[in-house]
Amino acid sequence: MTCRVKLTGKAWKLLREQIYARAQGLCDYCGLWVDEHFDLHHRKTRKQFGDDTPDNCIVTHHSCHIEKIHGHPARAYETGFMVKSHDNLKEKQMFQHQQRWVTL
Repeated sequence: MTCRVKLTGKAWKLLREQIYARAQGLCDYCGLWVDEHFDLHHRKTRKQFGDDTPDNCIVTHHSCHIEKIHGHPARAYETGFMVKSHDNLKEKQMFQHQQRWVTL
């Protein structure tokens, strides 16, 4: 049986704050400012047993999350916003702000 890191309560809130600070208040997809009601996107999805950890989570606008990432999965995999269950997150880069490749 596969297990994953799943945070709740204060731990979840602290993770969101940490990821938001790393993103410097910007959506990791489009690079525009995002308020405190941002979505936390899992690059390796929860369905794939993706963890609630900084190397797996990014800040996105709700519309970027739903329409651009999950709405276009082939492009999301190509640009590193989604990764396969067997991919190593520490090696898989992401095309942040549609400008540069980064490793989280």
